[in-house]
Amino acid sequence: GDHLDLHSFPTDALPIFQVLTSPDEAETTVLYYDVASRALVFDSTNSSLSDIGRPAIEKAPFTLKDRDAPLKFRVFIDKCVVEVYLNDTQAITRRVFPTLDQSRRIALFCEGDGVHVERLTAWEMMSSNPY
Repeated sequence: GDHLDLHSFPTDALPIFQVLTSPDEAETTVLYYDVASRALVFDSTNSSLSDIGRPAIEKAPFTLKDRDAPLKFRVFIDKCVVEVYLNDTQAITRRVFPTLDQSRRIALFCEGDGVHVERLTAWEMMSSNPY
């Protein structure tokens, strides 16, 4: 599996993750914080080319206590399970079913003028079962 940690500071633009994405983006799962709806968002509407699973946009309520407070995303990917945590207080976990072998790309981008990223760490997690 993979693990990502991102610490950023709010600006007019916020970080957006694409995970389990194919090179042509035919399959992609999108994770982000929506300021307008004050929610952590998990968008699996394009996670798979098959009919397996339940494509949806799931939102979990989250309000920044201070507009200048940092955002801390933690993302775990273990085969078809994706977990996203925001500031250690809100989380969404879903199963997604990408069909393409190439759907392993991870991308970070923002919409707007840019985002201030203090730290980004990514690594491959060791298997919990060596057998």
